[in-house]
Amino acid sequence: MDNQTILTVLGIIVSTILALWAIVVTLKGSRNVKITFVSELLLALTDDITQSFDDLEITFRDKPISSNLVLFRGYFINTGRRDITQEMIEDQISAHLPSEFEWIDCKVTEVSSSLNAEVKVQSKQQIIFSISTGLWKKNEYLKFETLAKVPVVDAAPENPPKEKPADRLRNAITFRHRIADSYRIEETCKPMSKPNRLPFFSSFSNVFLLRNIRIIIGSCFLVVGLALLAAWQTDFMAKKKVGYIATIDGVERLVTVQAKRDGLVLSGEDTFSQKTTLSEFNEMPHKQAVLVTQTEDSLLIIGILYSITGGLFLVLILLRSMKDRRILNLIDSKAKA
Repeated sequence: MDNQTILTVLGIIVSTILALWAIVVTLKGSRNVKITFVSELLLALTDDITQSFDDLEITFRDKPISSNLVLFRGYFINTGRRDITQEMIEDQISAHLPSEFEWIDCKVTEVSSSLNAEVKVQSKQQIIFSISTGLWKKNEYLKFETLAKVPVVDAAPENPPKEKPADRLRNAITFRHRIADSYRIEETCKPMSKPNRLPFFSSFSNVFLLRNIRIIIGSCFLVVGLALLAAWQTDFMAKKKVGYIATIDGVERLVTVQAKRDGLVLSGEDTFSQKTTLSEFNEMPHKQAVLVTQTEDSLLIIGILYSITGGLFLVLILLRSMKDRRILNLIDSKAKA
């Protein structure tokens, strides 16, 4: 395979990855108004704190808390491309629970320096977050804490429930709002640690710490794809066939012979193909048998597909790592301010 073909193959792979990346970024960036919820803490107070200490008691409003009270903490961040005005808000952000759950209390604990916000329990199943300033600027956030009751699940000691109270609460919460030019609230978890300056390598270095299966899958696909392309380029998996150098119609050609029902088919370079009979082929003068290396074009196709798939996996991980870094930078910078 000549250098021009190699450059063409590499160009197809790189162009496809960059094009798909551009599509993803464009679709995500087209949302002018975007609100992200970042979950920071879910803590079942008795299960996670007092279960190891029989004499430890936690009270709320001078009363011992029940075994199904969960502390919930998180952020709402304006991660869109524009500010949110009061005229754009028809219904404020609200958090809803099913009928068997119950909100107990809630409060805003931290906000960006120029943002005023409050939260109140509207009913046992609904709390409402209100932005009282005229403008919720992009990159501004509010942080809140809530207490909620989670229904008790009756289960035998030897067969405990599969889900803990904190997990059941998180799965039960739904967020709603009616804000112009916006979609549903995007939900994520607060990253555990601040990423390095190069987010891709930060994620890649966490393979053995976090066992990030997506990085492993993406890397495997990419390595297999590049290995197949290398095998195709170096003829490592090429088939060897017997060919003939013969003069056909006054032109010396290198041809391979394939047997068909009605005779033989001679195939050569430049899409040359000619039917003949066995006797005519045997009568051709000055034939010379040679070994012909025949590469498998399927290796090229599979190698390209595997390389593109692996590259997309790693690109998506890069985007996620960049997003985590941005969220942490927003929270940390606003908190310091």
